[in-house]
Parts: sequence; C-alpha cells; structure tokens
Amino acid sequence: MINNPTVMICAGLICVAAWLLKGSARSDRLRSAPAVGDQVRSKAVIIVAGVGILVILLVGVGGVLARWTAFIVAAGELAATIGWLIARQAIERKSVDNERLVIKSCGMIAGQLDAGEIPAQAMTIAAEDVPLLAPVAAIIQIGGDVSAELHALARQPGCSGFDWMARGWRLCERTGMPLSPVIRQLSDTLRQQGVVRDQRRAELASAKSTSRLLAGLPAIGIGMGLFVGADPLDFLTNSLPGHICLVSAASLICGGLIWTHHLAKEQ
Repeated sequence: MINNPTVMICAGLICVAAWLLKGSARSDRLRSAPAVGDQVRSKAVIIVAGVGILVILLVGVGGVLARWTAFIVAAGELAATIGWLIARQAIERKSVDNERLVIKSCGMIAGQLDAGEIPAQAMTIAAEDVPLLAPVAAIIQIGGDVSAELHALARQPGCSGFDWMARGWRLCERTGMPLSPVIRQLSDTLRQQGVVRDQRRAELASAKSTSRLLAGLPAIGIGMGLFVGADPLDFLTNSLPGHICLVSAASLICGGLIWTHHLAKEQ
C-alpha cells in the first residue's frame, strides 16, 4: 500500500509540469508549424506522464528507491523539457532556411517575369535553383493547379509567403492581369519582413541565453554546496522538504524555459 505523502506532492507537481509542457492554447503562437509543434508537445506530455507512473511504482517498491523519487521526477521533467526545446530549435532553424528560400524564389520569379518569361516558365526556372519549388514545377508539367500546390507548400515552416503567391497567381489567372507586379511587390514585402525578423531574433538571443544560464544555476549551487561540505544531497534525498524543494525547482526551471520560448515566439 502506497502511503508516502511524497507521492501526492510529486503527482501534483507532475500535473503542473505536464500542463506547462502542453504549452499555450493560442494557435497563432506556433502558426509556422502547428502540426509538428503539437506532436512534439504531445510526446513531451506523454513522457512526463510516464515519469509520474514510474514514480508511483518506485515508491511502492520500497523505501530504498523512494528516497530517489524526487530525483527521478526532476530528471524526467528536465529531460522532457530539453527534448522539447531541441525539437523546437530544429523547427525554427528549418523555418529560417525556408523563409530565405521563399524570398529568393520570389525575387527570381519576379526577375524572370520582368525579363518577359511567362509565369509557368518563370516558376520552372526558379525551381532549378530553389528545390522547395520542385513540387510546383512538377504540377506545371502535368497542367495541375499551381495555386493549390503553393497553398500546400505554405503549410511548411517558414513558407507562409507561398500563400500570398498562390493568391496572386489565382487572381492573375482569373482576371488576366500581369503577374509580375504582384510577385515583385510580394518579394519586396517578404524581404522587409525578413529584415525585421532577423533583427528580432538578434534582440531575443540574449534573453534566451540568459534564461538558459539561470536554469543551470541550481545545479551550480548544489555543486558549490558539496564543495564546501554542506552535503545538500542529504537534505534533498532524506527529507520531505528536500523532495518538495527539488521537484518544485525542476518544475519552475522547466516552466521558465518553456515560457521564455513562447514569449520569444510572439509575432
């Protein structure tokens, strides 16, 4: 029979951590890659829930393992949060690369149109240097719906500019107006937005670095305590207040990292 009060405290803190890992309910914060972001957060929540089940099992086994319950919970929270942040960073890097490719492709298409090429040929030529447009070039070859394919590409991280290109393409098909001014305006707009995004990322880089530095300070504090002979591990492993402090600290660290990430993602 499990009667250790630490279990109830840890279970509550695990629920809080799972809620934090789930992230914000506002979909506009991750509209660059909503599907991938949701999958990553769901996996993180599953990991934290698994850690909670493992904690209960370990406490039920015996007191020897129960004394390490807080460390297991804290390690699980930190591992899930770090994994989530790494996945998000990979998505952000891909988004930045795609944003630059979209700007490049718009400039190339606009240049080809200004030189007198027809839209289909301009798109095909641009696809030779921008592999991201390869599916669109393939659709052109078989006479498919170009704007629909551009809308599909716009759902990838950092490719929202293709959505506007698709609307301009469809408008020009329906009205017969020239596509060149539309793509040229889109290219200039995306380039200006890219400059603003780069400036914002540069300004937020220091805040992100500071948050990660602060997240590592508790571990440094424990190391300094061991160095001076204070033995903080004994307090953290052999007392209920120590368990509460350890798990609470891990939850706050994880929550702070995720919160900082979401604040930095505000558009």
